[in-house]
Amino acid sequence: MSDDDMDYDDAEYDFQYDTDDEEPELEVDIENQYYNSKAEIETSPEEALKGFEEVIKMEPEKGKWGFKALKQMCKVLFTLGREDDMLEKYKMLLEYVQCSAVTRNDSEKVINKLLDFVSSSSQIAFL
Repeated sequence: MSDDDMDYDDAEYDFQYDTDDEEPELEVDIENQYYNSKAEIETSPEEALKGFEEVIKMEPEKGKWGFKALKQMCKVLFTLGREDDMLEKYKMLLEYVQCSAVTRNDSEKVINKLLDFVSSSSQIAFL
C-alpha cells in the first residue's frame, strides 16, 4: 500500500505539547541568580549574600543550587567575620545532606572544603 492509497486524518497527528516549561525555566533562573550572586562576592559581599538567599527561596524544594548557595554564604560570612551567621548557614547546609538533596560524594567534598577553608584561618578564637 502506497502513501497515496492511505487517507491521512490530520487529527491523528495533532501533538499535545506540554506546558510544563516553567520548571526548566525556573531552574535556569535559579542557576542565573546563583552565578550572578557569586560574581558579586568580591565587589559587594552583602549583595552576594542577599542574592544567595534569593536562590534558596527560589527553589521549590531543597536542591543543588540552594546547597551551593549555602556553601558560598558560609565562606562569605566567615570572611566577613560573622561566625555566628556562618554557623547558622552551615547547619542549614547539613540539612540538605540529611534529606539527600545532594549526593553523598558532593556533600562530603563541600563539607571538607569548608572545613579546610575555616581551618586555614588565623581566627584562633573561632577555631
